[in-house]
Amino acid sequence: MNLRFGGTQWLNYPVRIAVALGGVAAGCLPYNFEICGHCHIVPRSEAGLRSQLTDEIAMVYVGDGDLVDAGSVVARLVGRDVDADFAKARADVEYATAFLKQMQSGYRPEDIAAAVSKLESVTSQLSYAEQQVDRNSNLLGKSAVAQSAYEKSISSRDSLKSEMAAVKENVSKLQAGYRQEEIDEAKAKLAKAEAELQLQTKKNALKEIKSPIRGTICKPAIEAIAGHTVVPGDLIAVVQDREQLLVQVMADEAAAYHVKKGMPVKIRLWGNYGGLITGRVERIVATAVDEGKLATEGFRTDRESTLMQQRYPDSHWRYIQVMVKLDENAARESLMPGMTGEARIVVAEDSFWGALTRDLGRLVLVEVWSWLP
Repeated sequence: MNLRFGGTQWLNYPVRIAVALGGVAAGCLPYNFEICGHCHIVPRSEAGLRSQLTDEIAMVYVGDGDLVDAGSVVARLVGRDVDADFAKARADVEYATAFLKQMQSGYRPEDIAAAVSKLESVTSQLSYAEQQVDRNSNLLGKSAVAQSAYEKSISSRDSLKSEMAAVKENVSKLQAGYRQEEIDEAKAKLAKAEAELQLQTKKNALKEIKSPIRGTICKPAIEAIAGHTVVPGDLIAVVQDREQLLVQVMADEAAAYHVKKGMPVKIRLWGNYGGLITGRVERIVATAVDEGKLATEGFRTDRESTLMQQRYPDSHWRYIQVMVKLDENAARESLMPGMTGEARIVVAEDSFWGALTRDLGRLVLVEVWSWLP
């Protein structure tokens, strides 16, 4: 009998064939097609509370972890400059209002009466001066008065005529009141003062740093910032709505093609020692971005985002941001924003061979294809 290593020939080949067929059969067994990626817990919504004034923080009313309602005052600024500007703007409105009222009311009755009285006095003086001129003219013809006396009476009469014309014009002006152009100017000054008061009222309200949403304060040692000087744009606190937490999955670019809303997701976090958490895809962000942008919180400014993204120098890879809503049975009370782990999005049922060769096929069809001449 011809012996071979491993057993007899009639036994050796069937075993090899059986193993090969078993491997082929195992590769055909159902195996889920899943897209994997790093993930972390994020709140449904969050807001950064920033100063819009250059000022000093006078008081902080909350602590880290406190729950606040929408519109609650989190901190207050001293507001020396805005208080002074507001008081000046209010005084300017009061002055402009009084000035317009004066314009619309016209001149005071006592001023008009005084002008009329002066007109009567000048009229009487002019009548007397006319009489003096006529008398001196008759006397000059009889050589009973000097020529200089006659000329002096004429000069006095002419002076009174000029004065009477000016007095008449003043009386007419006082009786007519202020011109419409002057009233319109006073109205324009009042409108300008009111606009400035509205602006200063809004700036004055910025002394109070309020939360736009209901949520939890997320700022370690926030009480210690009292007395700090801030400039417009400085971050004072972050408020997170933790009533409904989401999972942000940093998925492979293939997610843009395969992942659809409602697909099941399996999640295991480091913080709960890999306990299985389930959820479903809520939405897929339609832009592929690098890891730095995915790691940047939504409340960050462009300048802050740029600084944070410098921590991720390797921007070659792009990822699809997939937002996952947790199932009702998920232990939300043990979850906190920022917790990290891994997630697997179940796309479809497939075979083991299909899952094994899919990435290899993509490598050949994309990377190797790009090398070909």
